[in-house]
Amino acid sequence: MDEPAVVDKQATMTLEPRPSGASAQTSQAWNRVVAFTKEHDLNEWLQIIGTFGVVLSLVFVGMQLSQNQQIAAAQIYQARAALKMQNFALEAASPVMQEGLRKAWVGEPLTENETRNVNLFFYSWLAYWENNYYQHQRGMMRAEQWASSRSALARFARVPHFERWWKDTAADWPESFRDVVQEVVREVSERE
Repeated sequence: MDEPAVVDKQATMTLEPRPSGASAQTSQAWNRVVAFTKEHDLNEWLQIIGTFGVVLSLVFVGMQLSQNQQIAAAQIYQARAALKMQNFALEAASPVMQEGLRKAWVGEPLTENETRNVNLFFYSWLAYWENNYYQHQRGMMRAEQWASSRSALARFARVPHFERWWKDTAADWPESFRDVVQEVVREVSERE
């Protein structure tokens, strides 16, 4: 009688027929899955499948939230661009505005009508920068975009009429934004 050979259980664990065309590695993996299913009851399998489903659902929700945040940021950016274009159109459309801005930039006296138009222009731009500051504080605007807006604000702070206008209207703005504008005005005056 032949003596029994020592057998590697991992290598010979053939519980089910190997899927056609499968490699030895795939066959071993298949055998482990089949062995696992025979060792565990249906309830355990359902728990594993349920857990896997929950994990997949959480991954999907995370992807949706990320996509929604990207869409919101794009919409905000588009709204800011539209407001900026509105401000440019306001300046270009009115000869009174153009003349008032020219005088304001060089420090010449303004007529009452020019003052009203230039103040409106400054107010609309400051509202734009306040929105940018708000968005930046909430993480909806990148630092480089805010730096660009702050730089544009600094150009306005050099205008003689802006400084007078700002002194009259500073209290109308939220304190945190007011502090930013004050800091920009102070930096500009120190450089000049």
